[in-house]
Amino acid sequence: MPASAPKLPALLVLATLSACGDDRAMLTLPASAGLAPVPLSPAEGVTLRLSAARLSLADLTIEAPLAKTASFTPPSLISSAWAHPGHDAAGETTCALSGVWTVDLLGPELPLGALRCFEGPTAAAHLRVSPSPPALIEGVAELDGGEVPFRFTLAPDQAITGLPFVTELRAEAPPAGALLTVDLAHALSFVDWRSPDEDGDGLLTEADGATANTAAFGLLATPTYALTLVE
Repeated sequence: MPASAPKLPALLVLATLSACGDDRAMLTLPASAGLAPVPLSPAEGVTLRLSAARLSLADLTIEAPLAKTASFTPPSLISSAWAHPGHDAAGETTCALSGVWTVDLLGPELPLGALRCFEGPTAAAHLRVSPSPPALIEGVAELDGGEVPFRFTLAPDQAITGLPFVTELRAEAPPAGALLTVDLAHALSFVDWRSPDEDGDGLLTEADGATANTAAFGLLATPTYALTLVE
């Protein structure tokens, strides 16, 4: 089977579609990122006090719903297919903002830049967790009547796909912006906070037990992230 063609960068996709005669109006949305306003309690009986929480994110894109197109098939087979021109099964890129941003989740919301969009319906958002600089999450976990200091330093490099973002963008009535939030309670909900301090350094770190895998898994889980409109 021949290899699939490499994807164009998202902003280049938008520019290419526009140059090819796409007559949809365009709009820009100021995008920012910050900590989700949820209690920092990743598990029953566990509460976190954070002293540092930062991670690097990159390349925010939004895609339109798949377009349903008819296709000819023999009568005994399915008579329609989901397709769209020039893209894979995820849908046409309709908004894009390229870059790499290190987000301090304990600070104010970080402006990411202007998200350039075609007007029309949207379905899902995508981004990437960047390994440089590494994510750092540090603090104290309160549990079982005591405290467990922790520090996780992680450098994953992976796409986060399929964030639900179902709306209709209109150039004549644009929203005030878009906010990307990170739910650290969910990201850290896979960690076993009662893991033993195997290396005796006085901290729960990625070197203890399965923490390297569970902390990274949560950081890369789609429900850890949400994109919403600011009206």
